Amino acid sequence: MRKLLAGKLHGATITETKLDYVGSISITKELVEGAGLLPLEEVHIWNLSNGERLTTYVLPVDAPNMMRLNGSAAHKARAGDTVIIVSYRWVDETDLGRYRVPVLILGDENRVVERLVYDCDVAGGRFDILTDRDDKIPAIPADSKEPPG
Repeated sequence: MRKLLAGKLHGATITETKLDYVGSISITKELVEGAGLLPLEEVHIWNLSNGERLTTYVLPVDAPNMMRLNGSAAHKARAGDTVIIVSYRWVDETDLGRYRVPVLILGDENRVVERLVYDCDVAGGRFDILTDRDDKIPAIPADSKEPPG
């Protein structure tokens, strides 16, 4: 089994922190779906503003543009910090082939400024980054439990 990137939110801005909460990161539902993340899925968060790294789980919320760290994770960031959020999937080596990963590049107020797809043929050793300007980005179901591709 190999652990491969499954989804990514790049350049997200922490909108708030809430220490008195049971844990997790609350993310606007549309961003969760667009990045191929699943509710309660483990994510890694890398804080570009202060160098902190943490692992927690996703709580999709209806609030627009929300990116709130909850519980003990709230100690790792402040409102306004820029972060990268990623998830991974375990893939059996016999299933390595074409593998696609949705990536959302976020700008002001956590609005999507660009959609990318990391398009990789793992077995063939090919890797490309497709952009929304290429008109080649495939639809990747948000509820997929299997790696895109």
